[in-house]
Amino acid sequence: MKRFEKCLKALLDSYNSDCVPPYCPNFPEITEAEFRFLAAKGLIVLTADGDDTFYAVPTNSGLTYFYQKAEDSRRFWREHLVNFVGGFVSGVLTTILATVIIREWL
Repeated sequence: MKRFEKCLKALLDSYNSDCVPPYCPNFPEITEAEFRFLAAKGLIVLTADGDDTFYAVPTNSGLTYFYQKAEDSRRFWREHLVNFVGGFVSGVLTTILATVIIREWL
């Protein structure tokens, strides 16, 4: 997905600087297959210009893709860190409680 993210980043940079949908032939480093993949993922909409050329119009999910990706990554690490710490503390408390109970009975 890194290759397609690089293509999307180039399109968004062009779109954000001009506020005009990027013209696909202006991006020779991006193949038609990559444009079609981004369109299939719902990140851009290809608008025909005639003569088999297109404008790439970013969708709302395309505009927020990198922000959403960062939020998902943050959420993933936060949840896993909480689960790890919770499991570790639970194990320590269980060991201490078992030790106290065993000493009381002996």
